[in-house]
Amino acid sequence: MALECRPVDCLAYADPPNYCPHDLVAMGASEMHKSHPSFELPTDHNMQIWRYMDFTKFVAMLESDSLYFARADCLGDPFEAAYTKPMVEKYYVAKGETKEQEKDGKAFNALVLNLAKNWLKSFYVNYWHINSGESAAMWKLYLKSDEGLAIQSTISRLIESANKSGETIHIGKVRYIDYNNASFDDTNYYNRIIHKRISYEYERELRAVIVKHAGMERFFEILDGLNNIERLPEFDFENHLGFSICNNMIDLIENIYVAPT
Repeated sequence: MALECRPVDCLAYADPPNYCPHDLVAMGASEMHKSHPSFELPTDHNMQIWRYMDFTKFVAMLESDSLYFARADCLGDPFEAAYTKPMVEKYYVAKGETKEQEKDGKAFNALVLNLAKNWLKSFYVNYWHINSGESAAMWKLYLKSDEGLAIQSTISRLIESANKSGETIHIGKVRYIDYNNASFDDTNYYNRIIHKRISYEYERELRAVIVKHAGMERFFEILDGLNNIERLPEFDFENHLGFSICNNMIDLIENIYVAPT
């Protein structure tokens, strides 16, 4: 059953931490959906996208007039933004170096892998399910009772919302691969947040991603000359498990569906 969505005033969440960037827009901050080769969009921007939630989260979303972006290490997948098995093995393969070179190389590679874990805190994610209609599997996955609903939007509406957000937001389909056998280009920082294990393929996920600084300056000191990673301003990521980006939800939401009973 579809319901009418009515506009409300925009408020920042008090918990999770406050972060409502309308003041940043007034100060000239970037405000756009930003295309990037790692983030591939479906060709049809009128394709429907869905978020399934309980009633409490829905009310909070409307009252704040905002979308919540969760820090990637809080999404519940222990392999989020992880290297695949062949990629990890590549770092530890000895290539005929002397014992001293091999020792230094392994120490360096261990440092890179440790940095990779810290980078996970750089990513803040708002996720959607791509589908031309309701999904019984998604209802079951995201609702613990019959008291819930789904908001339905479109890719074009999400892009337009990002363009007014006061943040640089990347949007793209998640790529599902076999983490036991496949690899991806790890010189591109953003590839890590757009790949997931193939066992999650049923989610058909579209991600909106904001990136904040998390120890990346140290990475530049180590890998001199690697210039495809953006230099980002300092951000207190340790105290931000997520934040809300103010939107005009009346423009973003196309329909609201009550959970089937």
